Amino acid sequence: MNYFFENTNKEASSNVISVRRTGIKIRRMLYAAGYGVTDVQRALGLACPQSIYRWFAGTALPTVDHLFIISRMLGVRVDDLLVQECRVKTEKTPGYKYMVAYYDRVFSGF
Repeated sequence: MNYFFENTNKEASSNVISVRRTGIKIRRMLYAAGYGVTDVQRALGLACPQSIYRWFAGTALPTVDHLFIISRMLGVRVDDLLVQECRVKTEKTPGYKYMVAYYDRVFSGF
């Protein structure tokens, strides 16, 4: 089967950032580099760590300024911190409908 990536948001452009996966990636990269939440809080000059926990939970994204500082802390580009939102979709080949009909017959008794 042929595979290609497709944007999950049909109305938006193909470059949509996954908030959840970006937060997970930033958290993993910071922890792997030996940085804790308080280290990041101090580096960014934040009064409380709540926004960092929101990033890690995937409910919010850091601002551009914060992304820039985090990228400098880790020695990577800002692009390396972001994860694009996409999903894998199978391309319907000519034999696709026959395969679906076969599996429907085989597994109809389950």
